Amino acid sequence: PRKPLPVIFMTDHVPEAMQDDAKRWAEEFGTPIFLNSVWLREVENWDRSQMASETYRNKRDRRKKYTATSDEIYAKLTSALAGYPGIAFWGGHGNDPYQVSLPTLRRVLEASGEKLVVVIYPELEDPSDEFAYVLNDLLYPLAETAQKTHDKIYIRTKHFFWETAIYHPMWSRLLSGEFSDVFVPSMEETTDKTQELSVAARLGVWTAGCTDDWGARCARDNPSFDRMRQFSHQMLPNHFLRNQVFTIAYGARYMNNVAVDQDYMSVLWELIAKGILYVPKRGEIVSFSPVRLGMIEPDPDFEDQGNNVKWTTFFDPEYERQNRFVFERTNGSWPAAPLTEWDFSRIAAGAWERRQNFLPSYPHGLVLIGPHGDTFDRRLRENLHPLYRDIMQEFVTDGRWYYTPDGKKQPPQTYYRTVEQAIKTAAEKLPLTVEGQVAWVAAVSAPHHIRLTVIDGGYLNPNDRQARVTFHAVTPVEVRDLVSGETISTTERTVTIDVPCGLFRFFDVTIREPLAPRD
Repeated sequence: PRKPLPVIFMTDHVPEAMQDDAKRWAEEFGTPIFLNSVWLREVENWDRSQMASETYRNKRDRRKKYTATSDEIYAKLTSALAGYPGIAFWGGHGNDPYQVSLPTLRRVLEASGEKLVVVIYPELEDPSDEFAYVLNDLLYPLAETAQKTHDKIYIRTKHFFWETAIYHPMWSRLLSGEFSDVFVPSMEETTDKTQELSVAARLGVWTAGCTDDWGARCARDNPSFDRMRQFSHQMLPNHFLRNQVFTIAYGARYMNNVAVDQDYMSVLWELIAKGILYVPKRGEIVSFSPVRLGMIEPDPDFEDQGNNVKWTTFFDPEYERQNRFVFERTNGSWPAAPLTEWDFSRIAAGAWERRQNFLPSYPHGLVLIGPHGDTFDRRLRENLHPLYRDIMQEFVTDGRWYYTPDGKKQPPQTYYRTVEQAIKTAAEKLPLTVEGQVAWVAAVSAPHHIRLTVIDGGYLNPNDRQARVTFHAVTPVEVRDLVSGETISTTERTVTIDVPCGLFRFFDVTIREPLAPRD
């Protein structure tokens, strides 16, 4: 296989006892990379009187002290570059995106030299037209500078952002790919119950060429799906570890984590460094379904439902009966509720309830959720593995309706059968698929080799699992566990794999027919 792609841990703390190992991995393998995470308790006090948006002129984050000067922010951030390959810090937040002014941010980026600067913007979830001002006044101008300095802007949003808000016209410059080398799509998913959709939506934006990278985050409150009834400070990191294995195996390279038990998590770093956990390019992945969802500007009710995940007191049974959606039961009234028969999470991802599906099974291949249009379709075919070139099929939706190629609306509660059958039929065109309560990823590492990652899919309820691997468009010669060296018999078109509780397995699958990865 080729040299491993670098994975950037932006906010992880490396224990002192492992500093030498981390340095050796970076020198020997070029991965993982650990940035210096800078927390700005004091943010910039600058003159906003000329801002045209009254809303954002007056916004402040109550957790911050607005006492620092531009020079003080600049000095703190640039000094943090010493001894590290780069830094990561909040440039702002949904509560106030302007915690550091644009001129100061530009000074920092321009002073970073060849070191990497990642500016993080958490919780940018304002879908109103007012936010267009922030994009045009702050984020797009900052992206223009970051493009010149080879730095990144990390868009860490919440809820249904990558299925809804990103398809509003104000975000068109991100979707166009103009800043594909700058913006990194990520998520903050506390209290969310649609993780199986958000990962498909970020992958959809990435594979369509809107961005060159994508990211993921793990924090102690990830297991919470109902803040009012749960203690949201989980200190057991096993589910974080498995979630990171899954996202990195799908090509995520920018990780924004809250440190929990770094000695425990360090096994992930070594798996990355030694290439056991294969980090694929988008043109190497062969576990995407040939069927995808093409998103158009979202239906307003669908967007409102998917982004109001905390309230539980406004349940309206009459509204629920009269309004059906492609993605059902997404508001805060439905924590842990069973999914409807036609829900896309059920027919595509194999989910059965609205819970924290951070490790979805997608038994027929992961169904990408991405932008609709000829430009995106062309870029998708250019970016994906060549096997997808002539087998892709798109279903268009605004979240409420499906739309046929001639523009006719189709209700999800009946049209889902067409979509579901297409997903099942298309799976037979893939090299392989995996069934069971596991998450899985397959990527071509060489013409006759597929890397298969299989993970215990019980995010909150780890257990011993059995995974059934079915080979379709390829003939297996050997299936070898990269850690134990065990070889699994492949006399049939199916193979059964045991996955221990709370763990994952990495396989090299030798195949008879070549599947050359895209350059």
